[in-house]
Amino acid sequence: RFRTYNTIGSITSRKDTEFNVLEVNFHDSSRRGARVPPMRDLYGFTMGVLGENGVMYASPSQGDRGPSTLMYRPFQSWGGNDADWTLHLAEGEEAVNVALGKHWVAASTSTNLLRIFSHSGLQSFIMTVRPNPVPIKKSLPSRNLS
Repeated sequence: RFRTYNTIGSITSRKDTEFNVLEVNFHDSSRRGARVPPMRDLYGFTMGVLGENGVMYASPSQGDRGPSTLMYRPFQSWGGNDADWTLHLAEGEEAVNVALGKHWVAASTSTNLLRIFSHSGLQSFIMTVRPNPVPIKKSLPSRNLS
């Protein structure tokens, strides 16, 4: 199953023996150099977005197995401030949509919140939005949120 497909590449999910496996593939592999290793999906991710600097995943709550979860994985984390991070949303709050920019990561939620994070996972902005889902996949210019 495709989680996302854009001009950079795609994120696919495939069933393995016990878990789903998430794979990132680039259209132009010469730009990226190293291949992104497949990742075991322990959270049941149903959404993903692929950006120039990394990949963002989101899952719905799993009932007794866990809350709605956001995860960001940068492509190059050695030596920098960016590293993988995971955020479990509060009970009753579900990730609805995710987006990536050059310097930010965003998620809109079922509680009408728009959460903006740095690539290192610091929540830098949170705002309440109208009760309709926020179409952030088309994204906002990164200069407005950095």
